[in-house]
Amino acid sequence: MAHRFSLGRRAGLLLPLSSVRGARGYLGTYADAGAVARWLLTTGCSMWQLLPLNEVSPAQDSPYAASSSCALEPVYVDISHLQLTDEEKRALDQVRASDRVDFVAVRRVKRAALGREFARFRGDPALQRFREEHRDWIEDWALYRALHDQRQKSWRDWEPPLRDREPSALDQARAQLREAVDELVYVQWIADAQ
Repeated sequence: MAHRFSLGRRAGLLLPLSSVRGARGYLGTYADAGAVARWLLTTGCSMWQLLPLNEVSPAQDSPYAASSSCALEPVYVDISHLQLTDEEKRALDQVRASDRVDFVAVRRVKRAALGREFARFRGDPALQRFREEHRDWIEDWALYRALHDQRQKSWRDWEPPLRDREPSALDQARAQLREAVDELVYVQWIADAQ
């Protein structure tokens, strides 16, 4: 006899986080998710269906074009507590005024702001615990992303030693890209915390 899975009768909402207008009036963030969940509870809803929140591949906007099954999408990180340049503020104002989300503009602003914050970051034992907790994937993923950002092409077109994951080539790349790898891990830590 086949097993029948049933949650009983439920009400819910399909609402991608990219469709939520956050407290600042533009793209919703991980920090906005709590307010949405509380609102759903007040309406009697017990389910919230989201689109995937995994990091999308570079130059992609579709949440189904994930570059990782573990990494969170940094575009949803709340940066409201960070200092933005005038140019970044103008870019976000343009995003707010648009009917459509300009993921490229939002990613550019958030990556720059988080990069400046990382440059001022002086360490936290919680980041090391996060790194240890996610050691099965985060270091390899961050190295892959740093290499991709540097090369701007598919891993299939990288130099054969890197493409074929030769240990000495990976060790050399890790040493060369240590700062970029650390920054990518830092952003994942912030996303996970939110």
